[in-house]
Amino acid sequence: MQTKNLAIGLAILSTLGFAIQDMVVKLLSEIGSLWQLMFLRAILVVLILVTWAVLKKRSDIIKPKRWKWPIIRAFLMSCAYSFFYASLPFAALAQAASCFFTAPIFTCFFAAVILREKIGFWRISSILIGFLGVIYIIQPGTSNMQAVLFLPVLAGASYALAVVITREAANPFVLSGWVQLTSVILVMIGITSLTHILAMTSSIRAYQIAESSFVAPFEYTYLVFAILIDYIVWQYLPNTEGLIGLTMVISAGVLIAIRERSLAR
Repeated sequence: MQTKNLAIGLAILSTLGFAIQDMVVKLLSEIGSLWQLMFLRAILVVLILVTWAVLKKRSDIIKPKRWKWPIIRAFLMSCAYSFFYASLPFAALAQAASCFFTAPIFTCFFAAVILREKIGFWRISSILIGFLGVIYIIQPGTSNMQAVLFLPVLAGASYALAVVITREAANPFVLSGWVQLTSVILVMIGITSLTHILAMTSSIRAYQIAESSFVAPFEYTYLVFAILIDYIVWQYLPNTEGLIGLTMVISAGVLIAIRERSLAR
């Protein structure tokens, strides 16, 4: 029981770290460049991890045994982050996150198509519920359609594919090149690097000490933090349609996790 409580705490800490990271990226989108952020953050994260490995005298643990799949996975994860971050200047954090959390649904789909895993009634039902939830949030074909929210859906698909393998305007955050590095930008990039490491480490540890199907539902606490951050920082609350769609996406993901746990038993 103590181990499971620790796993829950780590999973929630992970989602809090990701929520803070994404809040900083959304703020950074007003003054910085997406590609500059991705490049500098990657360098900083690598430097921190290498320093940690050297101090621990465990340099072997950061060197992959095979290079092909880690490179493909890294490319897909980069696509996931790029698509997700590209949507943040034009969408609320909770909206983008809700669409990104289609990842478990895509994971189930890709596992069936690529790994030839069998999916039964419950998984198919989960996919349909999640799909309808995203449709409810984006509202295609209506005057309220938010086409930019297809980007975090693509991010979820890219993230899912990586897992299986191992506002209608110009967006200066995405299209701009290198911008002048101010102290504010450097601090923001530093915060995203540290929160990224904290969140990823907590998530990995949670999945190491408890069953994946037990930990996975707690990842949806990210959406709670996202809604709180949206309200505190941007005074935004999701509308009724957004809340209904968000609930459907969460229900689909939790249903998949519960079904996985049942099958494992």
